[in-house]
Amino acid sequence: DYPHTTLIRDNRLIGFRRRAIKMMIPNVTIEQNYCESATDFDTTLHPPHTGIDIMGTNSTLKGNILIVSKEFNTAIMASQANATIQDNQIKLYGGSKEQYLCHIAYNAIDYNVKNNTFEMVDSLKESYFYYIKGDTKNIDTLVNFVPDMVYHLGEYSRVEQSFDDIKKVWEFNKDGIFAVLEFVRKCGCKILYAGSSTKFGDGGLGRSASPYAWTKATNTELVMNYGTWFNVPYAITYFYNVYGQREISSGKYATLIALFKEKMKNNEPLTIVSPGTQKRNFTHIEDIINGLVLVGENGYGDEFGIGNPEAFSILEVAKMYGEYNIKMLPERKGNRMIADVITSKTEALGWK
Repeated sequence: DYPHTTLIRDNRLIGFRRRAIKMMIPNVTIEQNYCESATDFDTTLHPPHTGIDIMGTNSTLKGNILIVSKEFNTAIMASQANATIQDNQIKLYGGSKEQYLCHIAYNAIDYNVKNNTFEMVDSLKESYFYYIKGDTKNIDTLVNFVPDMVYHLGEYSRVEQSFDDIKKVWEFNKDGIFAVLEFVRKCGCKILYAGSSTKFGDGGLGRSASPYAWTKATNTELVMNYGTWFNVPYAITYFYNVYGQREISSGKYATLIALFKEKMKNNEPLTIVSPGTQKRNFTHIEDIINGLVLVGENGYGDEFGIGNPEAFSILEVAKMYGEYNIKMLPERKGNRMIADVITSKTEALGWK
């Protein structure tokens, strides 16, 4: 008979003793929260209970991420009538599935339990994120919560190949950016967009040199216009030839450094697109990530470049691998010679 409805939404809830949430009143909706239940004490003296304990009638637990450590024997407990437990992601860490007596326990009548997922993770750090599989053009249906901000990094990102992949380029880059911008406009959150340094290639001529370069350059204009038209807070970053772990090393989408390493291991000639004097500003992935975090937290506006100011020609890079055979390939459309590196705004935030 409690007259009010209680809504708990978009919070990070940490329970280091027994529970992340314990609700004893009815008509509670717990939705789209990050809930973490862990222990920092002697569990033999203070046995932990459940991650979330729902003890009121007419309660709903929907769309939450729940992290539960091995000391907890139950992730969710619902003990009253009319309980709905739906679309939650439950991550169990620090043990095996067999160690958990049950993941969801319900002594309630008229309960509705469906579409909950379970995943074992090796450490608490792994539970801080999760993957949603799908296309950015479908972000509005894929993401069922309101984020603090959106890092929009996932688009088609190859220059020369974009001539053959133009339909894919349009779908990923044009359909995708419109859907993401509409999503952040609706949510009222900030967007960090990863533009392309091809926009600054060859004195600005590079912005239309390929389907990829054109879509990226015009996307930055659209992001800025959404800022002007709809007051969407934004920051636009530009990467310069990122290299590091997990690069693609083979096939038509292989990156230069990874491709050279793979060919070197296989005793194959290092292939270089003519003329070979074109210069690139190779930047390690860890430096990119550090820049993204800084700009995401503190940057607003355009021209946050994240790149190494020192440029090397492709021939110079090949010679760094030692006395390997070099095979020159014909020139290709869209292949710029140089690009301006603009990092002053990023460096002003503390990036090096």
